[in-house]
Amino acid sequence: LAGALSQKGVQMAGGKGRNAYLYTLELGLYSSISLLISMFATKNGRKSLREEGSIFRYWTPFSLIPVTVRALGGVLTALVHKHAGATRKGFALILG
Repeated sequence: LAGALSQKGVQMAGGKGRNAYLYTLELGLYSSISLLISMFATKNGRKSLREEGSIFRYWTPFSLIPVTVRALGGVLTALVHKHAGATRKGFALILG
């Protein structure tokens, strides 16, 4: 279901389709907003923010490696959904 909705969101907007990079940015922004809301809405989230002082307190430069890889994976997924579709992507994952 998520693949079909993502494919529709990328392919169906205005004939040519949407920009896959902008689509990925929008999804990341919505995810970040919901994460921040849930962090401030829960008691444990507020407590950890008070005690730790910052979300990024224990980050090192190596912490950016998985963040960058996930971002590139999101862009690649959006490009595959735009040009090949979710069904072909599923078959490619299954059949190699």
